[in-house]
Amino acid sequence: MQHFQYTQDGDSNKIRVGGGTRLSQIDEHLSASQQAIPHGMCGGIGIGGHATVGGIGPMSRMWGTTLDHVEEVEVVTANATIVRVSLKENSDLFFAMRGAGAGFGIVTEFVMRTRPAPSSVLHLSQTLSYSHPAEIADVLHSWQSVATDPSLDNRFGTEMVFSPAGARISSTWFGSEAELEQAGILSRIQIADASTTTHQETWEDSLARLAVEEALHTAPIPNKLYSKSLGLSSSDVLSKAEVASILASLPAELMLEDWSIKFQAAGGAVTDIPAGITAYAHRDKVMFYQSYAAGASKATRTSLENFHRELLNTVTQATGTYPGFVDTELRDAQRSYWGSNLAALEDIKAKWDPKDVFHNPQSVSARI
Repeated sequence: MQHFQYTQDGDSNKIRVGGGTRLSQIDEHLSASQQAIPHGMCGGIGIGGHATVGGIGPMSRMWGTTLDHVEEVEVVTANATIVRVSLKENSDLFFAMRGAGAGFGIVTEFVMRTRPAPSSVLHLSQTLSYSHPAEIADVLHSWQSVATDPSLDNRFGTEMVFSPAGARISSTWFGSEAELEQAGILSRIQIADASTTTHQETWEDSLARLAVEEALHTAPIPNKLYSKSLGLSSSDVLSKAEVASILASLPAELMLEDWSIKFQAAGGAVTDIPAGITAYAHRDKVMFYQSYAAGASKATRTSLENFHRELLNTVTQATGTYPGFVDTELRDAQRSYWGSNLAALEDIKAKWDPKDVFHNPQSVSARI
């Protein structure tokens, strides 16, 4: 499927892409007509996996998820037939493909709606050093107050990443610096002790920066990954004391290992679509957290597990996990990934794949 053709329907805002097409390849085609779709930051991954679980990234608050721009899908079903699915045709399977697709069929083509690419993009990078993350707990709390603000302009996307090298806040504003200042955001995100760089760029240049050269080259290389994640709604926003407590749970010796912990702003345009329209179940989330370690040692895994447990004990009502952040050790994974949509998905599975042809340990099972 890697070699399926990309086509654009004349001068319209509709494109057709094969399920194996990489995000970076789609961007290259779209840039020629100054069009775009929202997606995550790693251009090396395929649209097939991305658009069937969600597709979240810096553009999500402005435009919604990748799957929100899918209007039709060509699918090979469990009985080896090829069907077209959309809101008007096989709408139940279309619902499942937009959020839980891996358990329902093989995508051979997406028909997607594009957007006019922004004329200007501003990237801000703020870095802070520390001997331990707990030293900048107040910065995380301040960042969180901006990232989870329901009145935050949808054109602003931001994430804060902790690692042994220090912390980095990466923010993207789809507009000019003057517009960012006028929106009242610039003054709220300034950090006195941070090293700050800004880049005002064209859309094409911003894609190169967001894609990250390393990610484009390393995406096909297999590696043993350890990851934990959680989606937080507005009721789960952390107090200053809670932020300090969870960061303090990281042991000092972890600073000698290789790991990262990321908090990413959500909400915005993603919330414009009701939760029951697609299988994607995280419309109410205002922030995602993910811990990540490639080739992690036992000590690193234990430390990140303890951090995750500390967070769970703090936000006791938070149970949802974005299915794009795969956690092979997750208990009741289906409920965590698809929440209130799970029952409907089980019924759809029973209709379209009763023998569970499309199966993995965390995919939707048929309701018997």
